[in-house]
Amino acid sequence: MKQEVRSKLKIIRDTLTSSFRDQADALIASMLSKIISESDKVAIYAPINSEVNLLKHLSTIKASMYLLPIVKNDILEFHAWDPSEPLMEGKFSPEPKPSSAVIPDVIVIPCLGFDKNNHRLGYGKGFYDRTLASDIYKKALKIGVAYSKQELDEALNEAHDVKLDLFITEQPGKRQIREIIQSAKSELEHLGIPTARLDAELLLAHSLEVDRNKLFMKSEEEVCDLEFKALLHRRKQFEPIAYILGYKEFWGLNFKVTKDTLIPRPDSELIIELVKSYFPNLSTPYKILDLGTGTGCLGISLAHEYKNSSATLVDISSKALDVAKWNAKNLGVEERILSLQSSWFENIIQQKFDIIICNPPYIARDAILMPDVLEYEPHQALFADDAGYSEYVHIAANLHNYMAPNSLAFLEFGKGQGVGISRIFENRGYNVIAVKSDLAGLDRVVILNFKIDSGNN
Repeated sequence: MKQEVRSKLKIIRDTLTSSFRDQADALIASMLSKIISESDKVAIYAPINSEVNLLKHLSTIKASMYLLPIVKNDILEFHAWDPSEPLMEGKFSPEPKPSSAVIPDVIVIPCLGFDKNNHRLGYGKGFYDRTLASDIYKKALKIGVAYSKQELDEALNEAHDVKLDLFITEQPGKRQIREIIQSAKSELEHLGIPTARLDAELLLAHSLEVDRNKLFMKSEEEVCDLEFKALLHRRKQFEPIAYILGYKEFWGLNFKVTKDTLIPRPDSELIIELVKSYFPNLSTPYKILDLGTGTGCLGISLAHEYKNSSATLVDISSKALDVAKWNAKNLGVEERILSLQSSWFENIIQQKFDIIICNPPYIARDAILMPDVLEYEPHQALFADDAGYSEYVHIAANLHNYMAPNSLAFLEFGKGQGVGISRIFENRGYNVIAVKSDLAGLDRVVILNFKIDSGNN
């Protein structure tokens, strides 16, 4: 019976005009463009002569890389493909270059596709689907494409080797906002995510481009949740909510974040509070140095407070600096900010700063971290050698050369490191003025100046 249904569906599809298929593909491509980010690696899991002909619309589906399936010795791999390469009926020509396989972020799969010999290509049971069900593709967002209600119903009702995360048709369904939030909350709670409801609300508000508070006023309204489902999939893989939303609030300001930067933590706001307590005159034109700036949250927040000050933002990562520059411009302090790529003091011209702040890598390499940190945040900004102390040793060797007589340095550190870090700097001739605790009562920031008459260099 199922084969008879499939045959009838195939006859229906074959009678559709090419213009209808192209219009449907264009509409589906438009929907995909709202789900797929420019940084995603997208695999189109269908040959040219199947029902999914989205390759014509790759300019709409903006992504950093497109991948096509290649089978080598019964192993399915996805290889990069240049969309400018010409297409031939039934295959890609030339074939994708046999470079090393790439794991896609998004896989687009036809729900029910047949080749010219009536062999099933799309979503179903078989070699390809068993491959996609393997752990290597666990984090990939798997999207099914259906061109009819019958096709969609069959895909939903049959047992399959791989579970699709969402389906796209030319007429997407809708659900009530209340129902969407409740369903997502249950899914996240099942994974042990403590902020399940908040995350669901933030993601839905983001996908609908509305303020979160407005969700409660529209709880009975029906909306398309395709984009939300894509965001929810990422959160179910324990990706931090800040990376999904693309921003994080710090010191009352919204900072853009990417996977090239650490996510700003509320604990780091202690540095801003301490700087303001030791330098209370907000109109003084201080020179500020932010070492290992990341998003720029510390240096930019201080520049926002001290309206006449200038800040030099330093980071070894050019991509992190790009994010910091964007934040400086977006928050209106661009003219008073200098961004500099440097490994600590290596490329900084010799000069004196009044305020030096730093949140260096301080986590020991054998530390056990939560998956949302370990699997997503940049390791270069997290881990340090020598049980997490190595970067403080590098900083201590040169910090004094950049400190004016009345300047202070504020350095963040991790749990239980206060004594060890104090000793590192005291042995170099610095004066530890204070070690301050965060709201949890844990020592978090050391405040230093340099004993100019100590004879240390």
